Amino acid sequence: MSRSLSVSDVVRGGFWLYASSIVNNVFGFIYWSVISRIGGSTIIGLTSATIGLASLVIGVLALGTPIGLQRFLGRERRNLENLARYFWSTASFLFILYLTSSTILYFLGCIGFSFSSFRPEMFRVAALIVLLGFSAAFNSLLVSMLRTDVLFFATLIGNVLKLVVGVMLVLLGFGWIGAALGYVMVNGSMVVVGLLYAVRNIGFKLTINFDRIREVLVAGLANWLPGLIVLLGNWIGVLAVFGTSGAIETGYYYIAFVISNFILAIGTCMLRLLLPVLSGLEDGRKRASYQVLRIALSLVSPIAVIIAIYPYLLLGLLGKEYIAASTTLTVLLLSAFSLLPTVAIYNLVYAYGWYRDVLVIGLLQNIPRLILYYLLTPMYGGLGTAIAYTIGSYIGLVYVVYLVFRIRYYVDYHGIGLTISIPVILAILVYVARLPWYIGGLILLLSYLAYTRLGILTRRDLRIILEAFISRKKIDEVYSRFRSIIDFLIPY
Repeated sequence: MSRSLSVSDVVRGGFWLYASSIVNNVFGFIYWSVISRIGGSTIIGLTSATIGLASLVIGVLALGTPIGLQRFLGRERRNLENLARYFWSTASFLFILYLTSSTILYFLGCIGFSFSSFRPEMFRVAALIVLLGFSAAFNSLLVSMLRTDVLFFATLIGNVLKLVVGVMLVLLGFGWIGAALGYVMVNGSMVVVGLLYAVRNIGFKLTINFDRIREVLVAGLANWLPGLIVLLGNWIGVLAVFGTSGAIETGYYYIAFVISNFILAIGTCMLRLLLPVLSGLEDGRKRASYQVLRIALSLVSPIAVIIAIYPYLLLGLLGKEYIAASTTLTVLLLSAFSLLPTVAIYNLVYAYGWYRDVLVIGLLQNIPRLILYYLLTPMYGGLGTAIAYTIGSYIGLVYVVYLVFRIRYYVDYHGIGLTISIPVILAILVYVARLPWYIGGLILLLSYLAYTRLGILTRRDLRIILEAFISRKKIDEVYSRFRSIIDFLIPY
């Protein structure tokens, strides 16, 4: 398989997976927007803190099994009996694990246990979210069987149910509990759709094979600690704001964090799909990784800069009160230029099996974040947390730069510099001139034209992207019809 085809497979093969991420982000934005308009920022603060608590419990207990399971399911795709044994053993293990932990959380809530700003009812609701954490096993099955179209279907159903159920419960007066119950619909949908797919395609085999579970755990632990550190870095930021500044400030930070992730997902989802492709390559891993990084950075940079200088465009859709989080959102978006290269190199060294480097990247990113959360959040609230998050991202980038030189990873520094500097310089001019968003945004979008004219985004890159959505024949037909215009706009 040629290197260009390998990169194309990243985009094409991950289309439904990326579409699932888009659905999650778009529906998430709509969901929190509607909930906020109905119940205000306090509801979002309490809900996000509860989700954060449950997510930490799920991440700690997972032990890397979802990733470890993917490895063995992918290996055993042609051996249905072994595949079923790995899947049902791991799914049963996760169910028992999360059932036990959710029972403990529910019991703590029932006896009136509280901690800091966490109320007893928050523990009871978190128990339900934790129980549905075993849906990760079905996610791993669908990804390993390359049925990400089914994954997209489950995600879409879950998000529609989330919107309908959550909004209805909030309107009926259930407050943040209703919003949290709506949130669990996505995992609930994954369990139902995944279970139907599993029973139909690999058969139902309620069994626990401890040898298979041990193999999955050994494979997963290499990813567990770095993944846990990332999880801690993300959610402890939310919980730190909740514990020191209250529900309203938590709501502001959480929404800013969700929006920044939505923008960055344009590139990070593509980069994360590198792992299975790079793992299967014997040669050309660094070139494939760099090409995807270049495409991802080119797609994200202008959009991130637009939202960074006009943060109220998206925040204002949630209500005027959220415009107070504008600076927080801008600071979070500044992490884009460090996170995208970090994700690319992270997946590359993971594909090489260099688990120590994977761990170091995670540690250098998130330990400074945790320390700075403690120092900055009490003083500056959500803005302090955003500053800590962004600083941690750039500290992690320092080690990534070291790895780039160590492994002789080819980087076109001139091209990368232009990719970042063109929208940044335009943004400074737009900001100084105080241009309205519709004029400033249009000027910043011209960055894409500059990319194609300067060869930063080439015809080959754009063809790779387009082949994920339409056939090569159709692309050739479009090029033949608009050859002169395309040759002018995209000369390379």
